[in-house]
Amino acid sequence: MPDEVKRKAFDPLFTTKDKGGKRGQGLGLAMVFNIVTKRHGGHVYIEGEEGKGAAFHIYLPKGQSEEKSGVDEQVLGGDETVLIIEDEEQVSELAKTLLEGYGYKVLAASDGEEGLEIYKRNKETIDIVLLDLTMPKMSGQMVFERIRSINPDVKVIICSGQSDEDIRDGILSNAKGFLKKPYRVNDLGKIVREVLYV
Repeated sequence: MPDEVKRKAFDPLFTTKDKGGKRGQGLGLAMVFNIVTKRHGGHVYIEGEEGKGAAFHIYLPKGQSEEKSGVDEQVLGGDETVLIIEDEEQVSELAKTLLEGYGYKVLAASDGEEGLEIYKRNKETIDIVLLDLTMPKMSGQMVFERIRSINPDVKVIICSGQSDEDIRDGILSNAKGFLKKPYRVNDLGKIVREVLYV
């Protein structure tokens, strides 16, 4: 990894993925940096040379016992099916890994059109949808409207970097939940469990 890329790697919207018509949004590493540094008081260090690959070292403060730290209660999982519609690969993979760790079956789509097609084919088995708002080909708003036309009772959690106040009067009035990016592991697990029981 060149020094110039290392310096910008954690900048929001910086991306090197711009080949073959696929351009990333540069949010994956920015989310990691934010979670590690701001939420947990840690540090991220990139080690590597150009042409030889790179290693990301994450340093976190020593944890306290559960009694002292007041950590969140254990999040319950399930065996329901979750559809993730998210164009940022790192975010999608993170959510998929976390939800599978809770026991859920996970389907994933990398853009709105693919997500809509997956929902159409699996509407009888999909229990909940995790939907990004900003995507290529078809916006999250449009995907949501199309999915609701298929199933008016669909359970959708909107995921966005925007605040819920910014979008409350629109899509959120019909969604079952909202999750602001970047989110914590427990936040994702809790809201999925809560919305499934609504």
